Amino acid sequence: MTAYQNNHLVEIEEYYGSLLNDDGLTNQQALGKVKETYGEHGHEYVEDLIRQQEQLDSGIIVDYGVEFKDNLGAINGV
Repeated sequence: MTAYQNNHLVEIEEYYGSLLNDDGLTNQQALGKVKETYGEHGHEYVEDLIRQQEQLDSGIIVDYGVEFKDNLGAINGV
């Protein structure tokens, strides 16, 4: 069952990526297409991916149990 779920999530990611890259849709347009094709589950999964990417792009440091100290002396971004 887990392999099926993983394959399904990969399929959703690939579909979303093709909508952005091949079809030139915006995030919101692509999200709408994902929801039409894969339902609410697919929509929520892609929203989570977008949120994660926005956090990485904004420089927000996610705490994975590793202490990070930047060059200004802030620990884990604080």
